Amino acid sequence: MSSTGDLWGIASIVLDYKSILSDSGITSQNHLKIGLRGKNASGTNGEIFFGDLSIFDTSPAQLDINLPYGSWRIAAEPIEGWLTYSINLVVWSLALVIFMITFLILRQKQNIELLHRDAIKKLLESEQRFRTFFKDHDSVMFLIEQTSGKIIDANDSAIEFYGYSHQQLRKKRIQDLSGFPIDKAESEHARSLDIEQKFSVFPHKLADGTIRQVEVHTSPMMVDDTPILFSIIHDITKRVEIEKKLQLDAKVFENSQEGVLITDPNQRIIAVNHGFTAITGYEEADSIGKTPAILSSNRHGPEFFAEMFSQVDTLGFWRGEIWNRRKNGDVYPELLSISKVEDEYGELINYVGVFSDITRLKQSEQRLERLAHYDALTGLPNRLMLKSRLKHAIGLAKRQDSKLAVLFIDLDKFKIVNDSLGHVAGDELLKQVANRMSDRMRQSDTVSRIGGDEFVLLVEGVAHLDDLILVAQDIINDINKPFMLSGENEVFIGTSIGISIFPNDAKDAENLVTFADAAMYRAKQNGRNTYSFYTESLLQQADVKLKLSVQLKHAIEQNELELFYQPQVDLLTGALTGVEALIRWNHPEKGLLSASEFIELAEERGIIHDISKWVLEQGCKQLKVWQDRGFTGCLSLNISPRDFGFGDFFNDIKQQIEKSGIDPKGLELEITENAIMKRADAIMELFKQLKELGVSIAIDDFGTGYSSLSYLKHFPIDKLKIDQAFVKEMHTDLSDSALIETIINMARGFNLTVIAEGIELSEHASLLIELGCDQGQGYLYARPLPLGDVEALSKTNHWALD
Repeated sequence: MSSTGDLWGIASIVLDYKSILSDSGITSQNHLKIGLRGKNASGTNGEIFFGDLSIFDTSPAQLDINLPYGSWRIAAEPIEGWLTYSINLVVWSLALVIFMITFLILRQKQNIELLHRDAIKKLLESEQRFRTFFKDHDSVMFLIEQTSGKIIDANDSAIEFYGYSHQQLRKKRIQDLSGFPIDKAESEHARSLDIEQKFSVFPHKLADGTIRQVEVHTSPMMVDDTPILFSIIHDITKRVEIEKKLQLDAKVFENSQEGVLITDPNQRIIAVNHGFTAITGYEEADSIGKTPAILSSNRHGPEFFAEMFSQVDTLGFWRGEIWNRRKNGDVYPELLSISKVEDEYGELINYVGVFSDITRLKQSEQRLERLAHYDALTGLPNRLMLKSRLKHAIGLAKRQDSKLAVLFIDLDKFKIVNDSLGHVAGDELLKQVANRMSDRMRQSDTVSRIGGDEFVLLVEGVAHLDDLILVAQDIINDINKPFMLSGENEVFIGTSIGISIFPNDAKDAENLVTFADAAMYRAKQNGRNTYSFYTESLLQQADVKLKLSVQLKHAIEQNELELFYQPQVDLLTGALTGVEALIRWNHPEKGLLSASEFIELAEERGIIHDISKWVLEQGCKQLKVWQDRGFTGCLSLNISPRDFGFGDFFNDIKQQIEKSGIDPKGLELEITENAIMKRADAIMELFKQLKELGVSIAIDDFGTGYSSLSYLKHFPIDKLKIDQAFVKEMHTDLSDSALIETIINMARGFNLTVIAEGIELSEHASLLIELGCDQGQGYLYARPLPLGDVEALSKTNHWALD
């Protein structure tokens, strides 16, 4: 066939197949039976040209050999035929087992490969999730090299909490963040690796220097054969503070000297402290499950306790004095405070009672009252007690429309006995005089010694003038009888008596005593050893008061009032600690009047509040000037008890403070002790408001009233002022000195400053320093001075007022 596809002709090839078979080795082998047959191009089987035809029917082994335009098919089988095998169950079973084991091993291997690939995939996914979790979590997290403490990584919360950048944190060790010194930080880090508990509490310092308490939770792990710590850090500063407070509260509860008991809403005791046991004698086992009624003294009726718990339910607390009974049966006074405790929903969960044994306080109170109101030598009421009883008697006489009399008694020739026989004999004589007069008078009358050889007799229920003459003459007769003193010294003395009558001569205690004193001098002028009545017209006094009150109303408008200033000093150093402002009235006719000459009248006529507001305004203005110059002490302003009757009084004070721009810590308000006790509840509330403003509170004339010390304990006061009546004779009268010492010791117990008034002698100052008094004022340092004079004195003493 040509390249163009044209047929040129047919070529035939003759093969010597026998030679081919011989050369291939087929004919010479003796193990197989072999047969050959031809096969044309169309696939039709040809004749057998070698071997046996049956071979092609029995032999499975056949092979086609391709030739041009056809093929040979060769078949072969073993001469001895194909082998047959019988089934051996043991062998086949063993083979099957081996096959199954092999299959399972291969299958397990395949599963392991699959799990490995899956684990790798999950690991990658887990690592990604961890990175996301680590980076964005709200908790502070670190990855830390275990041995060195080096910070490997920090999340965003750590960056925000510590205030360092990510790069700065990675340059630090965890020890560098510790609030401990570095050596302790190292040891604490090492210790935290050893302990079984995998969290610790440390102080950590932030970038701005703030110390925070943190709780570190640590889990060890291996990364690339390196041991690291995965640390989660929680800020527990607030929790630590709360825990410390709870620990402190528990410690206070257990160690408080005051008794504490806690009850459930049904008033069953659930807890008591050691102070409770020490005071009551009841152990915890004696008290738990019982009610506070086990302490009842039976001195208070049901209405008392009903009122108590009514106040607790209404106000949330009750405070007051109560009598309770110890386990041994002793009854004792107690200062008790009861509070109710509610949950966040306002439900009552507990009552808490805190109390203290005030037996000693009561005893001190009684001793102080005795010292303050009774003459130490004779045991008679002193001037202060007389003043109190006289005021009470005047009130009673007004209600009963009756009369009373004051007899001012001065001993004649007493000085001769005192100088010739000595003070011991003089004291003995005074005691005998006191006894004679006490024996003479009725139980309803008051015999008092007001100083030296002066006595005052208060006679109530006077019906006739002749009765007073008899009383006076009997006293003169008794005193004229001889006195037998120690050492068989017989002495003779006399007495002069002045008499004033309420309401004929005066309607107030002070003037009654003053007028009786004046009448006594008239008796001395009349030859001594007699009596005299005070006879000045009441109408004339009334006219004088009326005219004075009218003038006083216009005093503010006429710019007649003025503030004088008296320095207050530190007794030890002499440094200026404050200034008391004292009002004066430049009266157009009478000249300069002190407060004692018109304040009581202002209170009687209802003018006092206008005067107080003027004093407050002027005082604040002057204090601002001094504060701007560097003055750091207090300016004391006196408050009238009548001011508390005005509802806007607190607002007046607050407005003046704001208007003047003063530092309120430099403003001190003084009120007398007696005024406090008359309106204790209202004044306590005002005092609390004033303390919130920053104003200081001082109690004036302390020791002259009847205040309960346990009650005063709860007033938010800063200073006690000892009345000048006690200071005046403290260097000669031991009772005054003892009283002052008692006041100072009591004030020290209440953490109060003490200032003494009326210091005129260096002996006064020395004794007060010895007794522990803090501050003082009086003529020894300076009289009350006008503004210009006190600033000049300040300049001389470098007191920062000028």
